[in-house]
Amino acid sequence: MLSLVEKLQEVLNFLDENDLSIAAIKVEEAIDALEDIALENQKPTTSD
Repeated sequence: MLSLVEKLQEVLNFLDENDLSIAAIKVEEAIDALEDIALENQKPTTSD
């Protein structure tokens, strides 16, 4: 099963191939945000 990021990358490729740059930028921003969230979730948390 494809992850959400992989599905969005397929959408991004389609948009790029069809010269839909504004929509492609929004999808790319969504991918970046999801990847940032994934990285944040992987960081160890410290308990004070």
